[in-house]
Amino acid sequence: MRDDKRSFSPGDKKHSAQRDFSLSEETYRAVFNTASEGIFIHDAETGAVLDVNDTALQMYECRREDLLNMNVMSLTDLPSDEALERGRRLLTRARLHGPQTFEWPARTRFSGRSFVAEVTLKSAVVGREQRILAFARDVTSRHETQKALEYRSAFEALISDISSRFINLKTDQIDDHIENTLEKLARFTSCDGAYVFVFDSQGRTLSMRYLYQNDRLSIDMERAQNIPSEQGGSWVQRLLEGEVMIAAAFGEIPEQAPMVRQLARAFSMESLVDVPMTQQGKTIGFLGLTSAGATADWSEDAVSLLKLIGQVISNALSRKKAEQRTFLFNERLRLVAKRTDELALCEDLTELAPRVLGLLSESLAAHGESFYVHEGAHLRLLHSLDSEPGPARIDLPAPPETALQHALETRDGLLVEGVKSGSRFAGIYAAHDRKGAFIVLPCLDASAEIRAIITARSPSDQPFSEQDLEIGRIIAAHCVAAMRALELGAIIKESERKYRTVIESSLTGVFIASSEKITYNNKRLGHIFGIDPQGVQDAARHHMESQLCAELKQGHSEREIALVGGAKRWVEILVTQVTHDNRPTFIGNVIDITKRRDAEQQLIQSQKMEAIGRLAGGIAHDFNNILTGISGFAELSLSMTDPGDPVYVNIEEILKAAERAGSLTNQLLAFSRKQLISPRVVNLDKAIDQSQKMLSRIIGEDVAFERVSDPALWTVRMDPAQV
Repeated sequence: MRDDKRSFSPGDKKHSAQRDFSLSEETYRAVFNTASEGIFIHDAETGAVLDVNDTALQMYECRREDLLNMNVMSLTDLPSDEALERGRRLLTRARLHGPQTFEWPARTRFSGRSFVAEVTLKSAVVGREQRILAFARDVTSRHETQKALEYRSAFEALISDISSRFINLKTDQIDDHIENTLEKLARFTSCDGAYVFVFDSQGRTLSMRYLYQNDRLSIDMERAQNIPSEQGGSWVQRLLEGEVMIAAAFGEIPEQAPMVRQLARAFSMESLVDVPMTQQGKTIGFLGLTSAGATADWSEDAVSLLKLIGQVISNALSRKKAEQRTFLFNERLRLVAKRTDELALCEDLTELAPRVLGLLSESLAAHGESFYVHEGAHLRLLHSLDSEPGPARIDLPAPPETALQHALETRDGLLVEGVKSGSRFAGIYAAHDRKGAFIVLPCLDASAEIRAIITARSPSDQPFSEQDLEIGRIIAAHCVAAMRALELGAIIKESERKYRTVIESSLTGVFIASSEKITYNNKRLGHIFGIDPQGVQDAARHHMESQLCAELKQGHSEREIALVGGAKRWVEILVTQVTHDNRPTFIGNVIDITKRRDAEQQLIQSQKMEAIGRLAGGIAHDFNNILTGISGFAELSLSMTDPGDPVYVNIEEILKAAERAGSLTNQLLAFSRKQLISPRVVNLDKAIDQSQKMLSRIIGEDVAFERVSDPALWTVRMDPAQV
């Protein structure tokens, strides 16, 4: 039976495998090149591009050989070094930690077009080698859509934020908020400046009221005030008619608008857009944006934003104008409240009077003010801002039928609208001394006694109101408080001067300190630390603080301190802890006890020497008694011994030794001051020679003893034991 099975040789199998592999590679290459994403194959270690598909070549506008010979990370809007470093980090993360997905700011090679690529890096084994696969997609369209949505969201949020803030805004906050709004508007639209011009009530002039600009512009608001509208030509006229005006570049500003061109050139405004602000159908001003150094394509969104914000600002300005009278009155009250704090800082009446009159003039818009101080039976003019001041002295009681008389009697402020024929008051100080309106303000203390009189006048008949009089009363009350504060301050200063004199003249060093810092010290403390009394410098103060504040606590202590020069000194410190401004404060007294300590040491040494002397005297007495026995028995033995006997010489030596021991006991008795003085003629050279042996034993081996003798030294009469 025939076997139909075919057999293959090893060579046939090899060719078949190669054919299958070739088909597989062709399939892989077809899939690789037709993929919708750009694919890069990177070396896992170096990051070099080993292969790239056709989609990636189209995406980056490159030829295959270009990409294989360059680092794809360089095709970006990022700086070269930053791009390469960031790319290496991402490749390393993908190799070590798994897939990485991110957005990359890419750029094509030939056209230089920028686009956003979404890149995913994955580690894979290709041909038995570890590779990094990069999958890239152009997501620029998605990015632009997302940016548009974000812009619209930010646009709506900005409008909502600005509008909501204006709803419950106080009048005095409107100006600040408009300027803040202009800054937000300029930053949101990437412009260099934003501004608001306002027309006068007839539209004849316009002035720049609000401005925001960065350092690229040089807008001078003073040059943009009270400009005749007609100089703005067609540009301003069309704004008054409610039309939006746009100039994408300086050349688009009409020649018929010379003022606009002049200001734009002077202020470095290259392009601008102005949107009219209307109220009840009338243009009250316009809101504008501008850029410097480049043209700008003003989009419909920017114009719409300007219109909306312009209407919000227009409503705020209209409300501000409606509340102006109340606002101005409140402002005057705020001014008084703010400036009256300055009155409390005055040093004396000569400083207080002009400040009070200046505040009165600023608050009431008066033209003449005077300040009289009450001194017993008369009023003395202390200060005046009046071009025709009143009398320097007014005797009391005041002249009849004058405003001054009425104010003194009623103890209340007085407002006279005008001095006319038949008026109740003929003048302020005397009959017919002034024409026009005036205010007289008595300054009363707590007991209703008049401390001073303040007057203010104006040539017109009705410049003042009841609100003016009320503000004047408030100023007068603050004036009295300041005068009382001056009196109390004088008392406090005198008391402080006395206490400071006592402390500065004290022989005790005084300091006030926190836990780590000395806040005050008198000159004596500096003297104790060896510091120039003319003043304590920072370095010296730090030195004192390191000595005194290291272990600062309430109580008494004695310690040794180091002076600035390095010497040592003993001080006694007494510290008391108090509470000041809710913080612990230490008050210290420092006494120099160096001399006392030295005296104490000397006393202790004297007491030691006295004790030694007593001990030496006692020993000398006992030793002397023993020597008496030795000498007595030695003399008896000597008298009983034949001089030729060898023992006789030994006994004589015993007697000599006893005699020398007796001399030693006499010295000890002299040291202890218990021996009777027995003067006789003594050779000091020999006496010192005899005492040298005892002194050598007493002073010790660490002290060198040198004896200098003189054979021609005279003899003296004294007790040898005192040598």
